[in-house]
Amino acid sequence: MNKKQNFEDASAEMLFRQFIRGWAAIEYKCNPPSALRVEQTYAKYGIKLPFKIHYEYKVPAEFESQYGFLFWVKMIFCKQESFEEIWTQIQNVDVDKAPAGVNRDVVLYYRTFSKEQFAMIYACTLKMIEAWPVDKMIAEIKRLNPELASIKTDGKNSNVMGIVKSSGVLLDFFNGVAYGFAPEDIDYCLNAPREEFLAYKEKTDRLNLAHGHIPAPSRLDALLVAEAEVKKIIAQRAQEKGLE
Repeated sequence: MNKKQNFEDASAEMLFRQFIRGWAAIEYKCNPPSALRVEQTYAKYGIKLPFKIHYEYKVPAEFESQYGFLFWVKMIFCKQESFEEIWTQIQNVDVDKAPAGVNRDVVLYYRTFSKEQFAMIYACTLKMIEAWPVDKMIAEIKRLNPELASIKTDGKNSNVMGIVKSSGVLLDFFNGVAYGFAPEDIDYCLNAPREEFLAYKEKTDRLNLAHGHIPAPSRLDALLVAEAEVKKIIAQRAQEKGLE
């Protein structure tokens, strides 16, 4: 390999890293981790739980962050279209009519790159997918995060993404890592018996938890106490303000 090729490959890698950072920032802004938001809310009101809600998991270094890793998650489970198809779609979106949110912002972000640059990003994306097949990524995530090592990920379906017949458990596992859900929560959503899970989900839906995702049953009572305490503090502060 000559020096020119080495330089071009290095430039493409730098561009790809820049691209993923920007993509991750948009995703984080539009879809921040609910577990972190709830943890911060409890901290704001001085409430301490006997366990962590949000986890900062380690991911392969090239992804830099959990949201950078989320790019791999979305790409690995997406239908891979040709570069020309994707580029045409990006150019054809009427962003003035598109609703605000991650999809609109992502399209606008994509358009900050020239067609030549986007072709390089697309090529790097394909290399990333090839370099990190699902089984290899599972093994690496579990190696980097021993607290996830015992979670069963060889099931055909999960309770949350059961409609994705071949990838439900795996998709939920990776999403759980990307969004920083607790190991107990990830494990329960993936591996609880189906009927038990559906009945429990119905219960948590009625409770209207601010948790953002379905917590494991072993953690529910502590969360209910915390949420009741938050409501109590808010009511007390409102009353005190009214008396001023």
